[in-house]
Parts: sequence; structure tokens; C-alpha cells
Amino acid sequence: MTGGYPLVNVAAYLSQTARRLPTKVAFVARQHQMTFGQLSDACDACAAGLRDAGIQKGDRVAIFEPSGLDFIVAWFGVVKLGAIAVPVNAMLKGQEVTCILQNARVRAIIVHAGLAAIIKSILGNLPCLQQVFVSGGGATIDAAGSRSFDDLINFRPRESVLVECEIDDVATIIYTSGTTGVPKGAMLTHGGFESNVRDIIHVLELTEEMVRVSVTPLFHVMGLSVNLLASVMIGATIIIQPRLDLDEFLQANQQHRATMVSGAPALHHLLVHDPRPSRYDLSSWRMATSGSAPLSPVLLRQFEEKYRIPLVECYGLTEATTLVSCNPVHGTRKPGSVGLPVPGSEVRIVDDRDHEVPAGEPGEVVVRGPAVMRGYFDDPDATAEALRGGWLHTGDVGRVDVDGYLYILDRKKDMLICSGFNVYPREIEDVLMKHPAVQDAAVVGQPDAKRGENPIAFIILKPGNQASENELIQYCRTNLADYKAIKAVRFLSEFPRNANRKVLKRELREIARAARP
Repeated sequence: MTGGYPLVNVAAYLSQTARRLPTKVAFVARQHQMTFGQLSDACDACAAGLRDAGIQKGDRVAIFEPSGLDFIVAWFGVVKLGAIAVPVNAMLKGQEVTCILQNARVRAIIVHAGLAAIIKSILGNLPCLQQVFVSGGGATIDAAGSRSFDDLINFRPRESVLVECEIDDVATIIYTSGTTGVPKGAMLTHGGFESNVRDIIHVLELTEEMVRVSVTPLFHVMGLSVNLLASVMIGATIIIQPRLDLDEFLQANQQHRATMVSGAPALHHLLVHDPRPSRYDLSSWRMATSGSAPLSPVLLRQFEEKYRIPLVECYGLTEATTLVSCNPVHGTRKPGSVGLPVPGSEVRIVDDRDHEVPAGEPGEVVVRGPAVMRGYFDDPDATAEALRGGWLHTGDVGRVDVDGYLYILDRKKDMLICSGFNVYPREIEDVLMKHPAVQDAAVVGQPDAKRGENPIAFIILKPGNQASENELIQYCRTNLADYKAIKAVRFLSEFPRNANRKVLKRELREIARAARP
């Protein structure tokens, strides 16, 4: 015990699983695979190499890698050393990367050779960055302090490296702009990961026999907690794919006899509406989970009717180390609900003065528990605002029913005020999704001098289907109160989305504002 807190390092679970299942395949990526024993050895080598390079407990080390084995080795290697891993979205460009690395004041970075040119181009803006480790075939960049990551992990230490940490020590900083465009570094702790990953395993009833193909980026908290750490803790096998290619995804599920399919609603939508899944043997699937974005009740029903397995909707966010609530795998699952709070989380619904509201009434979702972040790195004002009163204010509008099930109505910032009435875009989207010609729908507000805002719908039609703007407007008027009905429709072939397939509504709002009459 130190300072009243037990000592822990979340990376210790890899060492424990490696001792228990040394020859079992842990991860498969493209044509390569690693057993838990091999992975543990590589991570020990990474930690020892970083230590010999001068990296110490508490130093921040960026990881700019696509999802793959090098990312996994780098993350565990950094965390085993007691340093702080800072994953960076591999889809970002120079200025975006600069913003994150400057804010985090990283001392070192592990970067894939295919992304190294970005780092080389911004080195002059990163005075704190002392070392660059380049993965992917022994490459380096022409800069002082550049080394091959392969050389680093080929080092074989005499003993395992595992620095003890307190439960509230930061393990990783994940920069989350969500759909706002302003990055903030959520500081997630060793104790928070331990608590949340145990909750994930418990509520999803995960076992070491589970096999899953993961297309969720590992630099995203869902990929890190739900896929990577939960699998390591229980000793399950994960097949990593850096991006979604539907045929490759389906082939991998068939080849490896995957038992579980997880992803955002965009993936489940493809599995329901694309003809290609019917060409593959997916009979090994036993359950599915959905997160990162709202799942429409229509899509939930369609998926379960097609695959005859439960699709369990969950709710979480980066600042809570992922999972906050989840529908039971076996038990009452309520369509439209994101289930019951996980054992380590308390959830309340509050009004604008942070007073708890009665069951059934809408308000902001606030969360408390050991998995909630310590705060935003180097941003005390944003931290104080997000964690006021000891509760994480999620920015989501929701309600809790009399049975304790949580329903997410919308993002607080996405709520529209039309003629003085609160209008939740998700409610309109759910109605539009029931139209037989609609494949996907997103609703945003368009400023209006008389009503304040008008709901505008962006629509993707199903292939081979047609629907006019007037038809969809009338459809909404038939199924919604007049003040909620959409006033215009814009047809698109695809929606702008972030790395985790969330619709970027800020870009749709810009289109709506530009089209304002």
C-alpha cells in the first residue's frame, strides 16, 4: 500500500494470462499471430528497451499506429513501465497530430513507418519530443533520436518489467473530440481500467472460449477496453483488422469460427442490409454487441430476426473508460434502452441545476464510479465543468424508467428547440428509419428566425428504392407532433463519419446552414 491505495498495474493481467495460457493464440493480425507467451515476452522487451532509453514512470509516450500487433506491444510495453500511453488516431493529419502531441507534451513516440513522414514534418513544433521509434521493418527517420522499434523489442531483458502503480495513477490518455472537433485528453487510470474491464467481462458473460474479429480501432477506448484488455484478462482470442472491409471481415469470422460480433450500428446495418453476409458461414456466432452510437429499435429487430442471436446494446464513453450500462445478455432486454448500470457505475438523471429528476423524465446523464477519468490533461477548467459535484456530466440527454433501465435520448448539444419545444433528433431518426425506402437517417437543426430551429433530415436511401422529399416530410407529420416534423430533406450517398463510424453532425449542420433559404 502507498498513500492509502493498493498497488496495481493493469498490464499485469497480460503476465498472468501468459503464465496460465502461454501457447494459446492471443491475437491474429493479417498473416501474423502471437500467443500470450510471445506477446508477454515482446511487451517485456518493449518495456525494458524504453527503460534503457531513459523513459521513466509518468513519462508520456505517444503511439501513432494502426490497429495491429505493434500497437498492442507498444501499449503494454509503455504501461508496464509505469509510463503513460497516449494513443493517437492513425487517420489524423499533421496539424491534428501536432495539437495532441503538443498538449500531451510527449517525451517519445512509437510510430508506424507509413505514418513517420507526418511526424518528421512536425518535429520542429514538438520541443518536448526527444525520441522517435519507427515500427515496420526496421525503418527510422532522418532525425536525432530516431530508432527502429523492431530493434527495441528484439532486446531480451533478464527479467520481466512491471512497475507498480497506485490505482489512481494514469495509465493512458485518450484524446476525445467526439463530434465536437476540440480534442481533450481524458486521463484514464490503472484502477479505472481494472474496474471497468471486470464489469465488461461480467455483464457480457465473456469467457476464454470467446473468439472475436475486431474492427474497432485500438486507439479508441472501446477497442482498448472492450476488445484488447477484456480479451487479455480472460485469455480469449481476437482477430485484429485495422479497418472494415466487409468481405475480409466476414471471411475472418468464418475462418476463425468467431463466437461474438461487436461494433457500432453502422456495422450491424451492413450485416442486415448488405447481401454479402449470406455467402459466408456465420453459424458460430452466439451473441452480438452494439455501442459507440445509438442503435435504432428497427435495426435491433432486423438483426435479431436475421441472425437469431441476441444483439446487446451498451452505453459508454471515453471519460468513463468505456462501459456505463448494458442490457443483460440473459434477462430482460428492452428495445431502445442501453440497459442497466454496470456494477461499478452509479447513474443519475439531473436537470440544469444538477437536481435529480423523477423516473421517466428527461435530463442529463451523470455518472460516478471508479472508472471515471481523473480529468482532462492540463485542462482544469474543462475538468471542473465535466466533474462538478463529483459526477461525470456526459452531455447526453436520457431518462431512467421505473426498473432502472437507461434510455439515451440524444446528445444535449444536439437537442433542438423548435417554437419553444425541446425536440430530440434521435426520435425523428427512429421514425424515419421505419420508412421502407430509408437506409439511414440523420437529423440536425437549421436556424430559423421564427421558430428558432427547424429539423432537417439527411437521408441515405436503400439501393433500388426511391422516396421524395415531400413523401418523407408527410411521413414524419403522420407519425410525429407537428412541431417535430422535418421541414426539408437532403439526400446523400454516405454520411461523414469519424474513425469509430459516428456520424459527424457538425458537418451536416454546416451543410444545413449553407442551404438555409
